[in-house]
Parts: sequence; structure tokens; C-alpha cells
Amino acid sequence: MLRRPLKLGEPAVDFDLIGFEDEGDANVKKRAGSEDSDPPYSTQRTPQMGQAPPLGAQLSAQLLQQLLASQVFQQMSAQHLWQLQMQAGSRPSSVQPSMHSSPHISPQISPQPSPQLAFVPQLLLSPLTTPNPSHASPEHSRPQSPDSRPASPPQQPQPAPSPFPVGLQGFHPQPHTIRHSLNMETGMHQVFWHVDALKLKGQERQTVSPSFELPFEGQVNFRLVLLPKPNPDGKGGASLKKSGGVGSVHLKCEAARGLVNFFVSISSGRADFKRDPRGPVQHNFAELSTCGLPKGQEMWDFTKAVDKETQTFAVCLEIASLPA
Repeated sequence: MLRRPLKLGEPAVDFDLIGFEDEGDANVKKRAGSEDSDPPYSTQRTPQMGQAPPLGAQLSAQLLQQLLASQVFQQMSAQHLWQLQMQAGSRPSSVQPSMHSSPHISPQISPQPSPQLAFVPQLLLSPLTTPNPSHASPEHSRPQSPDSRPASPPQQPQPAPSPFPVGLQGFHPQPHTIRHSLNMETGMHQVFWHVDALKLKGQERQTVSPSFELPFEGQVNFRLVLLPKPNPDGKGGASLKKSGGVGSVHLKCEAARGLVNFFVSISSGRADFKRDPRGPVQHNFAELSTCGLPKGQEMWDFTKAVDKETQTFAVCLEIASLPA
């Protein structure tokens, strides 16, 4: 550096002329300036590759996703939201859903869904969460596999058909009772007298039915009477026990009037029993109060008509009134 010579009485002031510095002094100043500006140990670090973005950036990304989702799910069905969330989960993202819990949600802002779609945010924020079946609609429910369906209860065995007609199933007639009906096709009255099978082992000389009424010229009372087969030798009194259950059927009119036409048969009281009516017999009760079948047709083997379940047999009378 060039220095001007001092004059007498001038103060000694040292100054440099710009542009006229010595090359050596300039190099020294440059080194000194670089040492002052760059400390030997720097406290700042350059960001490395793969480092996670700042927390503010993460929260901003989460809030943006939630706000976008709250606008989108109001216009789309739950099924579409489920598919979009599953597709989004397959791509890399800064926020990944947990396998055991829902993703972290910022406490500052949370989407407010409408009451009608209260179950959609659960599907959106956690695709692995099973929807509540009480809120799921029928059209969105998944069909169950055959293995997961509950087993159907075993079928109950169907009862075998009864050999008897439906109307006579469980038929248990009471002994010593009368059943009366009218055949609309023939116009004849049908009377069934149910007899206890023990009567065939009794010593009675006759067995009489309860009285029954028929509408012949007013109400007319009738009775049926069983008589045992007479003994061949004629010794002793006859009974159904001695005759082996063989006897005859007689019709008695207590009014002793009226002209009738009738048939007689025996039965077990069930519809499958084949009856063999005998007759017809015309009789005027004004002449004789009791009448039976003609000779040669009057005897019946009552033991063949005994029902094994009810231990009864039935005497059947079909009768109609004739004009006088």
C-alpha cells in the first residue's frame, strides 16, 4: 500500500486507498473474513433422504383427507366408499391404517356425518373394521357361505297313515250307547247300538238297548233286543255265554203302531268293517210289537264283530217308515 509523505504540523492519519491495496494484504483479509464467516463446526444439518416430513405437514395431510372424505361420502354409497378406501390403502401414503386399530385422527377437526349415514365414517376410517349388523342395510349385507350358515333343525318324522278313515281315527265308542243318523240318499234312519263284549260272556237271557226315538207319525220309541241261540237239547236256560256268542236281533216298538221297512247287520263300529245287511223286513207294529229277521237269516255270530281295541261290537239298524 502506497503512503503519502506527511507535511509539517499535519496529524498522522492512516488510511487506505481503495483499489490500491497490496496483494499480500488482500489475501490476508480474505482468509480472515472466511474464518469469521464459517465457524469450524457448523450446527446446521442438511436434510437426509427418507426423513419424515414435519408434524405440521402430517396434520395438514390428514385434515385434507378427512375433509375430502366428509364431502365425498355424502354423495356416494357405503359400498363405494369401502372400495375406494381399500384401493387407497394399497398405495403408499404418509398415514397407513393400523391392523388392529383405526388411524389417528386429529383432535382439532373431525368430520361430522349426517344422521342417516352414521355408520359410514367407521367404514371410511377403518376398512378392516366389521360394520355393525344392526345398521347394515339388507342390500349391502354379504351372503353367508354354506359352511357358516346355521344348521337347519332335524326334520321330525311324519306319522304313518292310519288304516282307518280320518273321521274314525281315535274312535272309542262307549258301551251301551246309541248313535243315530239319516242317510240323505236313501232316506233311511241309521241306528248303531254299541254293546259291551262282556255281554257275550254273561248269563242273561236277553240284552236290551237304550230307548231311541224315530220321527214316524210323531216321535216313536224303539228298542233293540239280543236273544241267545236256543239250546239244541232244550235243557236249561239259554244265554249268550252258552251259545258261544251266537244270537238273534229283534226290533221292538213301544208304541205298538206304524208300518216300517228295516235291515239288520252287525259291525265293529269302524268304517273298514264289512257289514252284511239282511232284509228288508216289512212289519206292522200294530199287529205285533216285536219283529226279527226271517227264519234262516236271524242268527249272528257276534264274536266276529268285536273290536279288539274297544272291546265292543255294534248292532246296526236301517229303518224307514212306510205309508199306511
